[in-house]
Amino acid sequence: MSLTTPQLIQKLPQSWWGLFGAMRLDHHHGDATETWYQSEAKSKYGGHSDWGELLAALTVKEPICYQNLTFKSRFVQLPSDIQCQFLRFVLRHREEIPLSELSDFCEDSQCHTDSESWQNVLLQMLATYIKVKQQESGLHLHQTPYRFTCGNQALAASFCERLKKSTQQCPWKKIPMKKIPEPDTQYQKMEICDDHPLLDRSHSPVQVCSIITPSVDSSLSVPGVDVITIVSDDDEESPVEMEVTELCTDPTEEEPIPRESNADTLLLAKGEKLKESWQSGSETSPEIDLFLVATPDQIQSVAAELKFCFLTDSEVLTASQSLTTLSSILSEAASVQFMASVVHPKIAALKQSASRQLLGVISLAAEHFPKSLIEGVFIRCLEQGLGSAQTDIFCKVIKTDLPDSARLQMVQKLTECTKPLDENIVYIYQTLIDTKVELSEVLMTGILKTLHSHSSGMEKNLKYGKLLLAIINKYGHQFTNGNINIMEKEVHKNGTFLKKALSAALNKLRK
Repeated sequence: MSLTTPQLIQKLPQSWWGLFGAMRLDHHHGDATETWYQSEAKSKYGGHSDWGELLAALTVKEPICYQNLTFKSRFVQLPSDIQCQFLRFVLRHREEIPLSELSDFCEDSQCHTDSESWQNVLLQMLATYIKVKQQESGLHLHQTPYRFTCGNQALAASFCERLKKSTQQCPWKKIPMKKIPEPDTQYQKMEICDDHPLLDRSHSPVQVCSIITPSVDSSLSVPGVDVITIVSDDDEESPVEMEVTELCTDPTEEEPIPRESNADTLLLAKGEKLKESWQSGSETSPEIDLFLVATPDQIQSVAAELKFCFLTDSEVLTASQSLTTLSSILSEAASVQFMASVVHPKIAALKQSASRQLLGVISLAAEHFPKSLIEGVFIRCLEQGLGSAQTDIFCKVIKTDLPDSARLQMVQKLTECTKPLDENIVYIYQTLIDTKVELSEVLMTGILKTLHSHSSGMEKNLKYGKLLLAIINKYGHQFTNGNINIMEKEVHKNGTFLKKALSAALNKLRK
């Protein structure tokens, strides 16, 4: 015997009950949990509930008895569909959750989930995110900052300023130094940082400490080598002079410093495994969480470093299918970067009709990431110049797969394009108009102004004449006087046999 789902939820903080109620509506309203969360932020209480309190409550052990009495966390006793919905919700808002509480929750939950389940995949994504964040926060844990005294701070600043002003841009050239004689009688003091392992621990932590070091005879200096004088705060002590290296005068004498990749090593390793899974045809690789834990710039760096642009059509299809599993939690910026780095190179390189696999990629993208498809692929192809192969694939997706909101977005992007009209752009306009997408007055005015401004050389083009006639016939009833005047100028310039039909259709609008 064990607790029922309502009983488990009632043991959680009351401020979060609404979230689990919204999860039951997600089958009918896909954004019910997000709507609830946003409404909570705007409520009179002025903010979200405590994530730490919720995660701690979910990890509390409750008795469960089948054959033997055992104790498991409240979370793992919830139905699997609620577990998955909750984990997707956590992934979407992971940046808002304290890392320590999230780490404890993941460790506890992973101990009781099946390795082949979706819960485990989502928990692995969270674990990877936590690891990346902990790696970032731990970069400075073992660094020992050096604290200058007032006198040496001025000397260090002066030396750094001299380096900045230098026009020499090459590796440092090491200059051999003469062997320093063994210390015997003459000693001087040089400051060091207060947490050095050789310090006398009897001093206060904030007290500037010193150790005895052998002095350097000025006669040992090498000509042309810069010397920094480190001055003690104690005026009675003499300064210590230290040699430094000089800049190489001839850049050709040294090997150039190899350029390091901008991609994080951990993300690169994840990207390599992800690429291997795509090449093997696997759609459920846990490394797909790369697109959840990495920033768009990091995704771009990994894609460039691992040459995602050279994936085959079938591998890109596998990659797109794997990405659709994250469609409910993936940020738009990440999906745009996937389209730009993986899909766009394949579409832009087309010289003939697209393969069935590539058509499948575009169809999937139109269904799950329509805005990202337009931002990451269509706009880039439009800016580079559309060929007949690109035009064909975009027109197919406009007719069959794109929702009206994405069609409107595409129309908006076309009105913002400053390239001169050609037959390919006209064909895309014609396809969009044929879908009878609802156009606002502002968007209609934008279309007509764009056509009028960039239609030079299209006066005798029959396809352009057909586009004008289609616009008048389908949207003429909503033309303003300004729209009619712009269209009249275009009709007057037309030099095809359609001019008479255009004039007759326009005259009907004036009556």
